[in-house]
Amino acid sequence: MKTALLIDDDRIPMNYYVRALERSGWAVKQCFDVDSALEAAETINPTVIVLDVGMPPGKRYPSQTTQQGRRTGAFLYEDLKSRHPNAIFVVLTVLTEQEASELFEGAPRLRVISKADCPPIEFARLLDGLLKAEGESNKIS
Repeated sequence: MKTALLIDDDRIPMNYYVRALERSGWAVKQCFDVDSALEAAETINPTVIVLDVGMPPGKRYPSQTTQQGRRTGAFLYEDLKSRHPNAIFVVLTVLTEQEASELFEGAPRLRVISKADCPPIEFARLLDGLLKAEGESNKIS
């Protein structure tokens, strides 16, 4: 089963992404903060992990380290990547692709998507395409 862990503190817009993913056959676990995301990562094995960059740091990360939450997603990525090394990561953000890419420079299996450029129905198609491409590359190797 296709499973997505969707982490973003912006509740209302993310509800549309959840609905679009579920309509496309995805099981979705939605988290609105760092602490619940880390907790969920202990109990599920997501195919794809979608996260935002700018979120409140929660109990796990000091605010000054995350620049008052402007880099929380980068710290969360590191923690989640160590727990789920085979997951595909998607950063869904309001930052420009260049700004977000600088935070995650050299990160394997990570795609940066602008929220402005990817409405929910397109996002579901994009994740399906990423899975298909991943499956095809695994067949080749």
